[in-house]
Amino acid sequence: SEIATGHPKSEILAGMHFFKPVHKMPLVEVIRGQKTSDETIATIFDLAKRMGKMPVVVKDGPGFLVNRLLLPYMGEAAFLLQDGMSIETVDKAYVNEFGMPMGPFALMEEVGLDVCVKVLKIFKKSFGARIEMAAAMERLEKSDRKGKKNGKVFYKYDASGRRGDVDQTVYADLGLSSPTNKLSIKECIE
Repeated sequence: SEIATGHPKSEILAGMHFFKPVHKMPLVEVIRGQKTSDETIATIFDLAKRMGKMPVVVKDGPGFLVNRLLLPYMGEAAFLLQDGMSIETVDKAYVNEFGMPMGPFALMEEVGLDVCVKVLKIFKKSFGARIEMAAAMERLEKSDRKGKKNGKVFYKYDASGRRGDVDQTVYADLGLSSPTNKLSIKECIE
């Protein structure tokens, strides 16, 4: 909608939000601006289908659909980290017990740790008290850890790119003590 304000034909503008890796992720959000026409949405929807994607139409707003769900999920993981939970325990709990395809810390590495912090700040500004940001996320922003894009991540990786153990220096970098895993897996999931 903001981009469309500077265009003489705002009804022909729509957004497409792909997910990475684009060649593997079938979902694409088709974003309807305030003045986007039905014809434009139908055209973009059809284009996405012809690209072999699974389009979902969403209205314009912070995070669209997927990130409105994923960023709070990742943000809550940072609160668990602050509460003494280890990165590997939280990630395993969300994969093995909750059924997510990837744990929140592994996902943050893929998205980009800096991007996660930036989007959480946008959400905080947009939604006020509905969004809380863990101090660990704010400290993460000040660190050099950006995720896979700069190789400074939560986990260590071997030469082939396979994820290994957690880089234990992350706890000190975020001003946290060594994890105690004082919460149950049930409490983590809840």
